Amino acid sequence: MTAATSVAAPASAATQVWRPGDAFATVTNTAPWTFAQGSGFDATTYRPLTTYTTGNCGIAGLQALSDPAGLPSAGYNSNNHVVAGAGTCSSPFSIPAHGLTVHPMANDAIVMWTAPGDQPVSITGLISDADKSCGNGIDWRLALLPAGAGSAYWELARGGFDNGGTASPITGRSVTSIPAEKGDRIVLNVSSGGNPDCDLTNVALTITPVSVPGYAYVAMGDSYSSGEGSPENTFFSDTKRPDQKSGGTTGCHRSSVGWPTTIAAAKRLSGAQWKFAACSGARAIDFYQTNGSNPAERAQMLWLSRTTKLVTYTIGGNDVGFADILKDCVGDPIHYTPGGFGCSTPGRKGHDTAEAGLTKLTAGMRISPTGTTRTLADVYADTARRISPTGKVIVAGYPRLFALGGSCQVGVAQKLGGTARIPLSVNAADVAYLNNVLVRGNKIIAGAVSAANATLAREGRKIRVVPATKVATEFNAHSLCGKNAEYLNGAVLNGTHTTPDQRSFHPNKYGQSAYAKAVKAAL
Repeated sequence: MTAATSVAAPASAATQVWRPGDAFATVTNTAPWTFAQGSGFDATTYRPLTTYTTGNCGIAGLQALSDPAGLPSAGYNSNNHVVAGAGTCSSPFSIPAHGLTVHPMANDAIVMWTAPGDQPVSITGLISDADKSCGNGIDWRLALLPAGAGSAYWELARGGFDNGGTASPITGRSVTSIPAEKGDRIVLNVSSGGNPDCDLTNVALTITPVSVPGYAYVAMGDSYSSGEGSPENTFFSDTKRPDQKSGGTTGCHRSSVGWPTTIAAAKRLSGAQWKFAACSGARAIDFYQTNGSNPAERAQMLWLSRTTKLVTYTIGGNDVGFADILKDCVGDPIHYTPGGFGCSTPGRKGHDTAEAGLTKLTAGMRISPTGTTRTLADVYADTARRISPTGKVIVAGYPRLFALGGSCQVGVAQKLGGTARIPLSVNAADVAYLNNVLVRGNKIIAGAVSAANATLAREGRKIRVVPATKVATEFNAHSLCGKNAEYLNGAVLNGTHTTPDQRSFHPNKYGQSAYAKAVKAAL
């Protein structure tokens, strides 16, 4: 069995700790720090603060880099004591000894660290109000801007406060063991709360090199990679919580029998050598940002490093909105469900969501709170750039849900307040449409693989994205309402609950085995 691998600090940098205030000792060369003004995490808008003053506000030991007009600025108290007061400036402030400050205006204040080499790091810090005399507070965000990934960024933390409010710490799983690589930028963005007056802000920020486990295999992705659809008792306890709407559970639903566990076993990897990061409900944004529905789940790409040799995933189904589409397509004779027959008709939610969703895969899926987008091909290439140059990224598509021809009964519901059991079905026209949506989606996935590989080749990289082409082969004879054993759940309803269980329309235990076979064929 392969020994566990760690990514450690280079010997020459083992005790290196980076603090932005240190840059003011040599303001003619602040590397690896940059102080700038700009907008959000759009690096194309960043303009370095170049005007240097000492004795700022008439106070000895206060240094500043600013816009020629005066603000935004980044300042430093080089004294061994707290500086409190206004000096020749307009309002009073308090800056700790050897403390850094920033002041945003219409443009945000930017504090940026550029990684001098491949080095996992952790970040600690505290953001606080330096001028409590007026203003309406600030907001701050911290992100990793990976080198070579265009406008993509991974948000690590965020916070803020009203004027005079409680200091805001930089904490959480996402700021621990960040796999920074040479040229990556860690950016602290401080923005005005609307009125930039008196927005002088203390920034205590420390970046420390760390030694972290390097995973040989990372299983990323959405519900079709997490093991969703498996029996309820197979979900790891920390990935499920009660769901009152369905009467079941919700959460990432990583399953002990999910197909990634079979891949890890086939690679003879122990639990410490691979990371199961897939999460039911994940969208492309959850590869880059903390999962909004499951805040304990950090951006999935943050688990990747140069020691990673294999990545597998499915992604895109939730960006298309397939759960909402299915809800609109399942019907019954008395419209027990919100949907009903005819969801394939233009103007219906099912149809319009599907068509808009397929367009997103090639036009761009949202990967940030501010609306940054990446195509499916971009996501594949971003993944490949973050792992071993000799590694492999395997992406799988989605199986056809229904047997060809005719309608399909997908489940039975118990009528609320009674004992009547009502059949739930998808009619023939809608079956044909939903199958076609999946076929078209899988064609887009195949095209995205080719486009990602073309990009990687142009960049001179040997790594390639590999499609798991056997998914259709494994599932097509085992769709819902077919003649053979079904590899997928239909609509799973608990008691009289009208909201389907999260396991609905996902691979059952046989489907997990089928996915494992398809992915193993691509290893």
